[in-house]
Amino acid sequence: MNSQPSQVLSSLFSLVDFDAIGRESGFIKRRSRKLSAYGFVLMMLNSLVLGIGSFNRLAAVLGRIEPDSMSRQGVARRFTIRSTAMLTKVRDALIEAQDRLSLNMVLGGPIKRVLVEDSTVFSMHPGNAVHFRATGNQRQVGAGGKVNLLYDLIGGRVVGLTHRQACEPDQGFSLKSYGVSARATSF
Repeated sequence: MNSQPSQVLSSLFSLVDFDAIGRESGFIKRRSRKLSAYGFVLMMLNSLVLGIGSFNRLAAVLGRIEPDSMSRQGVARRFTIRSTAMLTKVRDALIEAQDRLSLNMVLGGPIKRVLVEDSTVFSMHPGNAVHFRATGNQRQVGAGGKVNLLYDLIGGRVVGLTHRQACEPDQGFSLKSYGVSARATSF
């Protein structure tokens, strides 16, 4: 059971080109035996997990990852806007890789379509109540609209987008109004 998270992390890390991200962000300018983008990310993860904060300890961790060790001053000089940009890009690449892994697992299974539906109500000035009726109180009629979005999560596309008066119930929105049959959504 303990190896499962490390296997997931290992498979995610195999999908990310750390050196390319390091060069693209300007963090890595040339190959070095003391520092690589991958080593820097592992050092930061180690710091996060173990609570290591001093540059001495970070340099020691980096020395176990890279072929040659780096001084604590060298590690301290690497914390710049470029290292932050690289870590941000690595984070984004890992999230994207996780999405790809999840999508591949879903596509291989029995589920072929995941529809996400969102209905959002927005208010308008009461003068618009003639055309865009909404629920109000005894003194004043409300005005507003309702936007309904149907999104195919696996296919990555909008299936339907409709707008109605805000006073219409959500049950009025149905798959039929988008031209989607219930049979097409079942598996």
